[in-house]
Amino acid sequence: METHHQRQRAVLAARAGMRSLPDLVVDRSALDPGAVVYGRAGRRTLCLNNGLLHTRRVDTARFEAVVLHELAHIRHRDVDIAYAVTALWRVFLALVVVPYTLLIGGSLVSAQFFGVFWGADEVFWPAGRPATVKAIGVAAFLFVLVVLARADTLRHRELYADRSAVALGADPAVWQPRSEGHAPGRTVLRAVAALWRSHPSWSERRRSLRDPAGLFTLTDMPLFLLGVVTLVTGNSLSSAWDRGIAAWVVGCLAACVVTVAVWRAVLYAAHSKTAGPRCIRAGLALGFGLVCGELLSGPTAAPDWTPEHGEPLVVLLLGSVVYVTWLAQCAQLHLRTTPGKRAVPRRAVLAAAAAGSVVAAAGLNW
Repeated sequence: METHHQRQRAVLAARAGMRSLPDLVVDRSALDPGAVVYGRAGRRTLCLNNGLLHTRRVDTARFEAVVLHELAHIRHRDVDIAYAVTALWRVFLALVVVPYTLLIGGSLVSAQFFGVFWGADEVFWPAGRPATVKAIGVAAFLFVLVVLARADTLRHRELYADRSAVALGADPAVWQPRSEGHAPGRTVLRAVAALWRSHPSWSERRRSLRDPAGLFTLTDMPLFLLGVVTLVTGNSLSSAWDRGIAAWVVGCLAACVVTVAVWRAVLYAAHSKTAGPRCIRAGLALGFGLVCGELLSGPTAAPDWTPEHGEPLVVLLLGSVVYVTWLAQCAQLHLRTTPGKRAVPRRAVLAAAAAGSVVAAAGLNW
């Protein structure tokens, strides 16, 4: 039996175009029809659940789809990405969230309810209470953002692996029965709950196989998270480095990410002959992220929940809309001036990224 599994693994690995075969092990205690890939680079291990081996006898197509899905993770080299995301999440939870909550939260509770000023200034305590409460609220908000970023990264990883599995010969009908069984009406509560899951729902996976627009278009959550990370990181680095250097480093990185995302959306729209990206909505998502990042860590941060002067925040919001729209117009202009060219315009993307980096760095420095 084991020899037959190894032969079938070799056939599927050859279909996936893999030069080296992953090691094969079987988890006898796992009864669900699944599999997982783990191990270091150059020495991957494909672990098949015992339930999947029984499934192979009655549903070969499903067995091949699961194995090809796991082999797609190896082809994409995203196993290490999953390791990195999980490791960073655990380090953040153990070394940042728990100690900070115990220190700040404990000092607030001890001062407020027991009159013990452990970590708080007894002289300025009544006036210092709003700042302590806000610090706890900011920490909780950052915790939520990290959870959302982790879930979004792992969720998209699975969607890309599904599409690669189908491209390698997996039967798309394997995903159909599950998606039909888990496709009730889409509500706001269900949409919010989906943001927290590290694995996409079966209906979402089926929808992505049918129309991969969600993998190429500009989506709100990644842009919002990018905006928050940009200003939180920029403001943190500016306190340790020169402000101009911090603005250039963070601005260039953020501009490159936004530029690639916008060009991918425009190129996909041109390829699929659909409407272009919704630049206003995407710009607002990025702008709201920048505003939240500024309120969390910028010069406008104060004990109050809202700054005394909010005009710079409006500039951030509207400037993001203009920035995303400008990048999209550049991409569409290039496509109109070079009709029929199917290759990815790398030079044009690099030029747009360089120009966008200058604009982003100047804006952050301002």
